[in-house]
Amino acid sequence: MSSANLRLSVIIACSRPAALIRCLEAFDALDSEVEFEVLCAGDVAGVDFKTDKYDFKLIPCVETHANVRRNVAFEQSRGDIIAFMDDDAYPREGWLEAAVARH
Repeated sequence: MSSANLRLSVIIACSRPAALIRCLEAFDALDSEVEFEVLCAGDVAGVDFKTDKYDFKLIPCVETHANVRRNVAFEQSRGDIIAFMDDDAYPREGWLEAAVARH
């Protein structure tokens, strides 16, 4: 399978909903051919975000430990490759391609 056909799952443990929205908007702004999904677990009840550029899922999780939240999202991921990002971080152009190329 070529790296262009790999599906990437980006997992975000969310404790800062306002920052998460800016992170999701940054994914929305990327110009990429990489097929990916974003799964956000944690404090997502108030997150109001919609996009048609990628699949994403908001997963409420009351446990506050980031690793528990990541594991909850991982269990629902569909990707061949898993990448982690913080809710207050933003992907740069080429970030998705670099993640897939390392596979």
